[in-house]
Formats: sequence, C-alpha cells, structure tokens
Amino acid sequence: MLQPSSIGISISSSRVAVIGMRQALGKVAILSRETFALDSAKPVSDQIEVIKQRLVAFIGQHRLETASRFLAVPSPSVMWRRIVLPAVARENLSDALRYEAEKYLPIPLEELYWDYQLIEDNRSTAELSLLLAVIKRSDLAPFAELAEQLPGGLSGAEPAASAIANVFHRHADVLPGGNCALLVLTADQMHLIHMQDGTLQGGRTYPRPSDEAATIAGLRKGLEALRLVGGEATETDLLPVMVCADDAEEALVTRFPEALPQFAWHRMDWRENALPEPDMLPAYGLALKGLQKPLVAINLLPLRLRKRPSRLGQYLMVALVVLTMISGLTWGGSALLQKRFQHARLDREINRLADEVADIDRLQAGTQVLRTKLEFLQEQKGGPYNVLDILKTLTEIIPDSAWVREIAIEPGGIRVDGYADAAAELIPLIDASPLFTDVAFLSAITKGRDGKEKFRIGFKLAARRP
Repeated sequence: MLQPSSIGISISSSRVAVIGMRQALGKVAILSRETFALDSAKPVSDQIEVIKQRLVAFIGQHRLETASRFLAVPSPSVMWRRIVLPAVARENLSDALRYEAEKYLPIPLEELYWDYQLIEDNRSTAELSLLLAVIKRSDLAPFAELAEQLPGGLSGAEPAASAIANVFHRHADVLPGGNCALLVLTADQMHLIHMQDGTLQGGRTYPRPSDEAATIAGLRKGLEALRLVGGEATETDLLPVMVCADDAEEALVTRFPEALPQFAWHRMDWRENALPEPDMLPAYGLALKGLQKPLVAINLLPLRLRKRPSRLGQYLMVALVVLTMISGLTWGGSALLQKRFQHARLDREINRLADEVADIDRLQAGTQVLRTKLEFLQEQKGGPYNVLDILKTLTEIIPDSAWVREIAIEPGGIRVDGYADAAAELIPLIDASPLFTDVAFLSAITKGRDGKEKFRIGFKLAARRP
C-alpha cells in the first residue's frame, strides 16, 4: 500500500484498454492489463455506464482505489497548434497564449477545453515555443461525465498522441534524432505523431479504415494534415516514419514504402524495446504519467473534475519514519526526551497562567473605571450641583425645536448628543448658564435626511460661587 500506483485508460470506438502499474524501489512494473469490447454500433457517449462498471471492477479487483487514473480521449477532434511568443510573455503566459490562440482557432476558446506545453525556450532569439492542445467541450462531455460518475474520479484526460509520446520519451533510444513521424497501428485506430529531437510537435488519432487502400489514403491525408513534409522531398532528406504495429499487420506495413515513397519507412520492434503491444501503448503511456515525470504534461480535463493525487503512501511513510526516530530517541536518550516533555508541559502551564493573569488585569482595569465613575457620582451627590439640577437646567435651555438623544455625565465633563434645526445656536445658550463652562462642539455638525443637524456638545460644571 506504500507503493504509488497508476492506471492508464485508452478508449476507442470498439474497445477499452486498461493498464494498472505500480512503482517499487524506483522501478515501474505492470500490475495488470485488460481489454474489453464496446459495441461499435453505438457511440462511446452511450456506453459510459458500461465503461464505468468495468473500470470499477478492474480497480476493485487489483486494489487500485488510491491510484492515479488518466484517460486517452478517443476523439479525432483534438487539435494541436504550435505558437511562438516573445520571452517577455513568460510573466503572464496564460493570458498571452489566450490572446494569441484566438487569432488561429476558428472556435472561441469559451467553447473549448485547452492546455499547453512549453517545448522550447530559445534564449538566443528570446522566444518561447508552446504546443497548444484544444478540444471541443461537447466532444469531451462524455468523459467529463465519466469523471463525475467513477468513484474516485479521473486524474486527467489527454489525446492519445501525447500519451504515446510519453512512452517513447521513456525509451529515448528508440526514435532517431531530428524530425520524424511515429505511426502506431492498433486494431481500430491509427495514431500519427510528429516528433522533433524527441519532443512532441503534434499528433492525431484516426479511426482505422476497413480496407488497405483506405488505410493508405487516410495515412497520406494525415501526414499532410500534420504538415510533416515541407517542400520537395529528395532521396537524401526523406522524412523517417517509425512504424509500431502487431505482426498481423505485416502485409499492410510492407505496402507503405511503395505507396508512400516520399517517406523513409522503418519498422519498430516493440518486443525488443520492452514495449507493450501496440494496442496497449496509449494506456501504458498514461499509466507512466502517474508514476514518472512525463515529457508532455497536457491535461484537458476541467480542474474541478480532477482527482487529487493520493498522499496515503507518503503519509504512511512519514509516519513510519517518525515512529522509527521516536523509537531510536527512546532507546538512546529516554531521559533527555522525558525532560523535553516536562519542559513542554511547563511551558503550556505557564502560558495558561499568563492568560488567567491577563484576564484578571482586564477585570481590574474595568473595576477601576467603575470605581472612578462611582466616586464621581458620590461627589456630585454632596457637591454644589446634583444631577437633577443639571437635567432641569438643560431642559430649560435647549429649545423645543431640538431634541436630545443622549446625556453623559462623567468625571471629565458632560456630553450632550442630539439633533437641532440650527445646532450652532445651542452653544451660546448653554454657555450663558452659570452652571456650565468650556462649552464646545466635540465633533463636526452633520445634516440628516430630514434636514436636522446632528450635534455633539461637551462642557464642564462651573464652580459655584460663594
């Protein structure tokens, strides 16, 4: 359970290929593989429930509930576009790419799911080369539905071309350097991938035609669509095409050099290079993505639907390491460890008592405020004026057109809050009383919606003359 695991799922119109892989001691091994048929007379979108049930059974049978799950989108509508941007766009790459992509794509980006990969950082020309992958949202909808319905969800979805490119990135010695094409023939699909110095430049997946002539015609059209041939080919600059196909395709593969002589055809022995059979290559590349850093990190699945990587193995490993360290400390230095625990308990107790002292200080401060107010009221009780005298005088002074909202009698003085037609007229009225002195506004006068002026006036009690 501590070993990370991953699942690759490749879907075509007639079958689903699934590979489960696990990593142990730095080595990646295939745990299990399975292929199950679909009804080719029905669209894949109508068979999502069947696919989900088979995947649930595969996951449960091989105890891969926490594994990463990556899916190859079987739609030929995935489009690739190489875009070159100035290096200064690096600071805001997504926005710059969005602006640039809208110049080339016939469909608004709002109707697409898209992702990109940095394939070249040319410092001599101060340019960035990016590979953009886009798919219509409607084409990805069935697989977004699968991600929502499958227990645990999906980690990602991408074109089969990028999944296969990741396979051959792991086997770096398989492909020639420079510009080349890679053709993978499966039972019902043709995967055509363009590579440059081991880096993906684009690709396309086509349904496999039923006869040989149609297959060759489709292959010719696919090579032209990917623009893998530029200018007139000569005997010395033929574009290499690496063919990965099952032995049953031998008769078809031997026809390619004659039918398409503008390419240099090479047969790739997948067994010799420790590769799975061609039908399993996309699923194999997807499973690798969950265990190793991929060449292409394209992910077309909406972020909200992506399964988060399981951290259970890492957590368990960390827990074991911590337990081992604790055991070692206990074995070699239990006295020191016990002293540290005691210090920690003392620190917690000190912090608790400090909080209690702070609470007591706050209570004492509040008590002092109340005591001051009480002393002031007691002084007023035996002083020259009492509260009733103050209230009676204010009632006589303040005109009927004004009204008082609050009167505060405190040791520092008296404060009156209220509303009046003309607040400025109150100052001379209060100041004229022999009871009060130092009359002044405590805040600016503001006018309310009803036209009344809001005021706050402060003053002090005058000493009674003998």
